[in-house]
Parts: sequence; structure tokens; C-alpha cells
Amino acid sequence: MKKNTGKDFFIISAAVAGELFQAMRVAEKIALASSNAGVLAFRAGERAAGFGALTGFLAELSKKTGTMANGINQRAIKISQMSSNFLRTDSTIKQMQKVMRDAKDAPYIDSLQMPLENIQESTAREQILFNQEVNKLYSQLLDLKKELESAKIIATMSLVESSQADKEYRAALTDNAVKISDAAKQIETHVDNALALFR
Repeated sequence: MKKNTGKDFFIISAAVAGELFQAMRVAEKIALASSNAGVLAFRAGERAAGFGALTGFLAELSKKTGTMANGINQRAIKISQMSSNFLRTDSTIKQMQKVMRDAKDAPYIDSLQMPLENIQESTAREQILFNQEVNKLYSQLLDLKKELESAKIIATMSLVESSQADKEYRAALTDNAVKISDAAKQIETHVDNALALFR
């Protein structure tokens, strides 16, 4: 992960939030597709029983993906707010330093020194917290990417299981399995896009 400034993370966190919003919308599609597939598997009977079992895993994975994406999104929003505060504080520090340089002979100019030091100390503490939040965000994105590996495996297994169903249901089950696989790939693309922002 590269070193970024508060300004960079203000933009990055907004972009991450946007990517994850899109990922959550796709996760909703997976939930719907797995629900539809579960109904089809039930109708198809014993020959599609394996497919039916997989749809439960997919529904749970979709729910977990949505929950994880929402948590990551909340952290991205918090980082965006912290970045905004950091940028304002940094601007204040620079302005105070400029005033102190430009008006060094002014009476009572030394009265600005203590507030400036307090702001700088506070900013240093906030920077540590900020960096911790950014590292947590990155870690959460990596965890979500690992979860998506499971979704891709289950989607592949769903394709195999759909081929075992009776001909009457095979096309519909295969279509659902393909939709689920495509949706998992779309979510992964959004997560990869979010992770790329840190590089």
C-alpha cells in the first residue's frame, strides 16, 4: 500500500464507497438469483438437490458480502470525514505559521505558539488514528476479496450441479448459475477497483 496524504484519502475513500455501493447492489442480485435458483431446484426435485443446497450457501454468502461491504463503506465514510478534518487543520497550521513568520515582530505574536503546538500535537494523534483506519479499510477489502473466492467456487459448483438436473429444469438452473457467477465476478471487479486505489 502506497503512502497517501489526507487529500488523497479524501478522494480514495469516496471512490471506495462508490465501488462498494455498486458491489452491494450486485450482492442483492446474487441473493435474488440464489432465491430463484432454490425454488427451481426444489421443483426439479432430487436430481437438483445438490444445486438446492448450494443456493443456501450463496444466499448466506450474498448476505455476508452485503454486510461486509456496508461495514467497509461506513469505514470509508469515516476516513473521508477524517481526511476533510485533517485538511482543514493542516490549512490552519500553515496559516498560523505564515502569520508567525510574517508578523514575527508584532506584539503578542508569541501568544500563538502554544495554540499552534497544541494543534500540531492533536494533528499528530489524529494522523495515527487516521492511518489505523486506512489500514483497517484495506484489510477489510482483502477479507471481502477472500469471501468472493468462495462465491466463485460455489458458482462453479452450481454450474456442475445444474447439469445433473432433468432436461426440463437444466436450462433455467444453468442460467441462474451463470447469473450468480457473473455477479460474483462483478463484485470482485468492484473490490479490485477499490483495492487498486491504494496502490
